[in-house]
Amino acid sequence: IDKGDDPLELESGELAGIVQARDRYMKEVRASLDHVASVLIDRVNELHRQGWTPQGSGYDFFEGDSAGTISVAYVIKNNPGLVATSYDGTVGDNSLANDIAALSEQAISEDDRRTINGLYDSVVAVVGTYSRTAKNMAANQQLICENLDTKRESIVGVNLDEEMVKLSQYQQSYQAAARMVKVVESLIQTVIDLPAGMY
Repeated sequence: IDKGDDPLELESGELAGIVQARDRYMKEVRASLDHVASVLIDRVNELHRQGWTPQGSGYDFFEGDSAGTISVAYVIKNNPGLVATSYDGTVGDNSLANDIAALSEQAISEDDRRTINGLYDSVVAVVGTYSRTAKNMAANQQLICENLDTKRESIVGVNLDEEMVKLSQYQQSYQAAARMVKVVESLIQTVIDLPAGMY
């Protein structure tokens, strides 16, 4: 986001959190999902091209190269008869379909011994960890806000009932003081009004 030539620095708030999640956390998750999808696409297509259909063989099952672009191949969407389930067309043979299903539990490569299921599970675990961390942070922030509100209320908070009682007491004290002043004024006036020899 820019304002002219100066980039807008988002340091706090909901929008800053969304941008941080996108740039930091989701980038890693997206890369992992893209890797899972890419491996799945390559491995399934490699087997599916070996399969037999009445129209021939060599068809890819998936199109795309990432989690965002993976889809069933256009030619197969339009002609489901091109889905191969066997290698040679033997009736009732589903060996190719079984081999494709077994891919989920096979090592991705000689260098990477994880399975497609294992890869996917690790992505889900990372997302779960991020989610749990975010929820814990939000709960902690909520507690901090509630504690600060409680402290603020205890410092500046006003109990209206208590203040009304105090106001009533002050009013009664003022009225008593006013009566006392009147008594003193009356006594002074009485002393002033006494004939000269009386005091």
